Amino acid sequence: MVSVLINNSGRAVNNHIVHNAPSGAYLQSYASIVAYVSHDRKEVLLGRSWNFSRTTVKYVRQFIAQLTGLQYTSQELQQEFEVVCLESKRREE
Repeated sequence: MVSVLINNSGRAVNNHIVHNAPSGAYLQSYASIVAYVSHDRKEVLLGRSWNFSRTTVKYVRQFIAQLTGLQYTSQELQQEFEVVCLESKRREE
């Protein structure tokens, strides 16, 4: 299932799409997959372009918070989570 990311104000975010896959949800920003959260919330991964811009970081943070209930600063995201090629992971599903 594919849906548009909803921001903290309840509005749809342009160019940020949520892909629900068998293992979890992916956040796509424009053409790049920038974040992944497993359905059991035990795995959070960042895509290589997760910190491309302040806006991208803002929506990655909101996406992770919406799915895990946990708030992270951009520095905490960088320290806590692995950066991987999420396009490859998604193709494997």
